[in-house]
Amino acid sequence: MRTIAQVLAKGIQSIPDLQESLALAAQLEFSTIPPYLCAEWSIKPDADPGQVARMIHGIVVQEMLHMGLALNMLAAIGGKPSIAQAGFVPSYPTDGLPGNVHPHLKVDLLPFGNEALDTFLQIEYPEKGPIALDAAQFFPTIGDFYDAISEAFQRLQPPIGSAPQVETSLISDTLFKIASVSDALRAIDEIKEQGEGTTESPFESTFDATTPAHYYTFKQIRQQHQLKKGTDGVWRFDGPEIKPPGVNLFTPATDAHASDEFNVVFSDLLRLMEQSWSTGPATIDDAVNQMLMLQDSGMALITKGIRPEFRWTDGTKLPQRSQLMLARKQTLMKSKNGNYIQALRIVTAQGSKAESRTRAAARMLPAALAPGFPATPAHDLIFHGGRTIPNLSFFNFFVGGQAAWQQSDVDNINSALSAAMSDAHLNNVMQQYFHGPITSQQLGSAVLAGSPPAVVSQGDAEDLLTRLFLAGKLDATDLENTVFNFMLPSKTILNDNAGTTSAQMAAQFESDKKPHRAIPAPDEVDSTGGLGGYHGSIVVNNQTLYYAIGVYSEVLAGGKPNGIPAFPDPWKNVVATFYHELNEARTDADVEQANRTNDEKLVGWTSRKGEECGDFPVFEAKPLSKVFQEVPLANGNGTVPVQFQYSNAVHGPEGPIAMPH
Repeated sequence: MRTIAQVLAKGIQSIPDLQESLALAAQLEFSTIPPYLCAEWSIKPDADPGQVARMIHGIVVQEMLHMGLALNMLAAIGGKPSIAQAGFVPSYPTDGLPGNVHPHLKVDLLPFGNEALDTFLQIEYPEKGPIALDAAQFFPTIGDFYDAISEAFQRLQPPIGSAPQVETSLISDTLFKIASVSDALRAIDEIKEQGEGTTESPFESTFDATTPAHYYTFKQIRQQHQLKKGTDGVWRFDGPEIKPPGVNLFTPATDAHASDEFNVVFSDLLRLMEQSWSTGPATIDDAVNQMLMLQDSGMALITKGIRPEFRWTDGTKLPQRSQLMLARKQTLMKSKNGNYIQALRIVTAQGSKAESRTRAAARMLPAALAPGFPATPAHDLIFHGGRTIPNLSFFNFFVGGQAAWQQSDVDNINSALSAAMSDAHLNNVMQQYFHGPITSQQLGSAVLAGSPPAVVSQGDAEDLLTRLFLAGKLDATDLENTVFNFMLPSKTILNDNAGTTSAQMAAQFESDKKPHRAIPAPDEVDSTGGLGGYHGSIVVNNQTLYYAIGVYSEVLAGGKPNGIPAFPDPWKNVVATFYHELNEARTDADVEQANRTNDEKLVGWTSRKGEECGDFPVFEAKPLSKVFQEVPLANGNGTVPVQFQYSNAVHGPEGPIAMPH
């Protein structure tokens, strides 16, 4: 394979030359990811006030996007991606990058710090030099290389074939298919702008005018100040301070086998990615989930002071892991323009396994552990045209029989949830998502007969709701505007499995049978991993039924949390969880039907990242007490425990206000 300097010197003269260049481009984009990941993973999550890990992670995701675009271009013109092999992976430390880019630059796997940042700045150096800086170039840049590829596409006009390509969403960017030469040129422009900016701006401009390109992001971190344009039109790094993070240092292991398991996970990731471009895009979800496993394995090594090696190995564990993949958990909703949105409908504990797996499936950034809530307009909610419920009713079903509930808990939950949902000051925050006044009314409650179930799945909840409806238990209700809340008793575990656990839940309204214990599948999102609850809907006999289900969030014996125990009193956690779910149900009523039917028009209010009104506040709060609070009622009759909801008006979580926005 030629070096980039040779490509630039001799040009890309034929379609095989172009295929070779695109294969090199994919390898080049990939080669930056291990160094960036090591820096990101070394940052201590609880010592990152400047959100540096989040910035680096955004760059990592875009490098994955660039690699994917290069592979799509390669496949489109008849090339065959070959990435699951030893020759694709650099051996770190390496002198320069694939294609002899920056041949005198030592690229190593280092903890976050100035040495790593200085390397990253050299890798991402703009083709025309940084904005407002006068610097000579002595080596061909990555931008030069892509210019040559762009010119070759225009000159050669290669025919576009039908080989498998991958189309998916990566946070706010889209990996799109290449169906024409113009698509290829757009892909090249996106790669260049995200990496280098433009000659006029350090931002991505065409693709995201609010996000600095990679070079400038790393430079901001290195200078510890955001980039700001002065009144004289010159960009300087004298904006708000970016505080440096705490770091877990690491070195190469003395044990030659310390990174063996990590290397198997890494090599299996490459295998899954290659399969995505050879057999079709179905395996891309598996590859995304494998990336999550890689992160877990890599961070575990780093916390022990051991450097992940990123070495190819012939060993594989894919057959054993096939049942552990998380792709079955979430249905991706595809809009007409090809962008995927994963609409979240669950509440998970910040920093929990449930959150990380849900975000991975949703193609979202890990939550930033910020000390406060700066304005985050990127998370503002957008109305997609789906149904909302301005005049909401709800009914509380307490699952597990009378013996499973203290009457004081039932009374406290009923009164506090009713007061919170009808409070004028809290509703003033939610008013912005509706054209007129909003109201809420609790219709009543009932304790369902039966025994406390050990485990409850989404399938169980929907089966129970169906049986209640068919038995005539819901006939007197305005079903179009009512959410049925299923409140689980102490020690019951909730998961998001679409299947039924047993007949136990279905028997709740008619029997007192003993529970049949069931164990969740190994990688389900469940309440012992941070799941608090979720909302959804089903259609029975052409009637849409809305529901929410939540955990009795508490700390179990042995100190293990079940749900989101933000308050010391579990009943308060129940109220806060259902306050979250009911507000999401009223602003995004048919999200479950949207996910099932792939129809974006059914979605109500979500962010462009798929978050509903309650999601971002929980993901971002550290500690949780920033958004889980007892607030005074507008009528002066005491306080209620709630979780603050996202407000577009302030671009972040907002507590009760005296007047609507």
